[in-house]
Amino acid sequence: MAEKRRYHRWECSLPCEFEDEAGRLTVDAVDISFDGACVAEPTASLEEGSDVVVTFTNDEELISLKAHVIYRHEEGGLFGIQFYGDHDRKAEVLLPLFRKYIEPES
Repeated sequence: MAEKRRYHRWECSLPCEFEDEAGRLTVDAVDISFDGACVAEPTASLEEGSDVVVTFTNDEELISLKAHVIYRHEEGGLFGIQFYGDHDRKAEVLLPLFRKYIEPES
């Protein structure tokens, strides 16, 4: 099966917070790109299509992006999210986070 992603994803272990109409939930991003992320939270009950606000902490700065759930893996508690907005805005917001937490690939 051919890869359909437009942007490279980097493996990570990055805590973040999801917020939706039901409340807040702490999750871990296990990979991230400029377009979205895969997050792990076995107890979450988010459905595909759910809108969320994702907040990362970079030192004292909070980085928030609106996103929606594009897939849910029932067995492993994994969720794929896609960030809303244009690429330039997402890159501007995410680059400081990537520079600090993402290991360069050799």
